[in-house]
Amino acid sequence: MRDAVLAEGGNWVGAWLRRVLPFLLQGLGKRVRLISHEINTQEKWDVTESFPNFQRGFLSFGFLLDSDHAFSILDKGPQADDPKAIDFREFWGDKSEMRRFQDGTILEAVFWPCENQAERRTVCSRVVTYLLEKYGKLKSSSVFHLDNQLESFVRTPTCGTGEEEAAAVLNA
Repeated sequence: MRDAVLAEGGNWVGAWLRRVLPFLLQGLGKRVRLISHEINTQEKWDVTESFPNFQRGFLSFGFLLDSDHAFSILDKGPQADDPKAIDFREFWGDKSEMRRFQDGTILEAVFWPCENQAERRTVCSRVVTYLLEKYGKLKSSSVFHLDNQLESFVRTPTCGTGEEEAAAVLNA
């Protein structure tokens, strides 16, 4: 990482981003159309001083989600006997598992379990947290998500968000 920081002119955030962004793009795959980032800091310095190292502040990511794929709970990989399966298992680590599907195919896959629609909306943030822990060496406690901030406003004590009940009525 030291060489990467030097290549970025001492900017460790730029070096870290250059390392992590490809993993986010690969891991999120079809779920996102665009990833944006912004460095936020409250630090000020005199123009005669050297550039600060941003030990304080935070880095924000924004994701333009693809609504057709963003809430998918299963990422299918290559067939288990395909040489690409090794790369898939390496990339996803302990999240990757071999699964047999109804059509008889056996694929490497990553499953993001969800009990309801509200949890499905957090799949992208769970993918991001996993990848930032694995490849960015961040603790999950250092990652803050805004994806479920409105849940408390639409949730009721008796039927949650009501999405499952509405789907049941539509399917009846």
